[in-house]
Amino acid sequence: AAITTTVPVVLPADPTTSLQAATKSYVDTIASASIHYHTPVRVESPTALTVTYNNGTSGVGATLTNAGAQAALVLDGVTLSVNDRVLIYTQADQTQNGVYTVTNVGSVSTNWVMTRSTDTNTYAPSSPTALGAGDAFFVSQGATGAGELYVCNTTGTITFGTTNITFVQVAATAVYTAGTG
Repeated sequence: AAITTTVPVVLPADPTTSLQAATKSYVDTIASASIHYHTPVRVESPTALTVTYNNGTSGVGATLTNAGAQAALVLDGVTLSVNDRVLIYTQADQTQNGVYTVTNVGSVSTNWVMTRSTDTNTYAPSSPTALGAGDAFFVSQGATGAGELYVCNTTGTITFGTTNITFVQVAATAVYTAGTG
């Protein structure tokens, strides 16, 4: 229902579910938390991948190349395509974690390859074109990851290939797909 009023509306509490109105204090708290939203990723990898890592030039052009059985790249139940964005956050070697773009989907005779995304292959705090603490990534698809929001919680300067890069899940919402209804 629509609300039309000429006087201020006072909300009794902060939102607790999706589609609730947010109080000013709630919005101010989120803004002061220094969260910076990047372009969403299609999927996240809920398990560590068997890969060979190449750091590129200090992270620029860094790649993860399949070092397991050759097959097309499927993560969290989604068959990926070239240019899909993927959040990698569960590698045993946390220097490999980050956001990658699929550059080769792989097959039964070739390895898949992912390259660090251009908006996360350098370090800068509070930048939409670099990675730093507070950078947030929404996951749009996946059997377990759809609707999740991850934030980079690595403090200080990130030196690619050296610094452990970590992410924490801060939210999970339902993602719906329209039917033929």
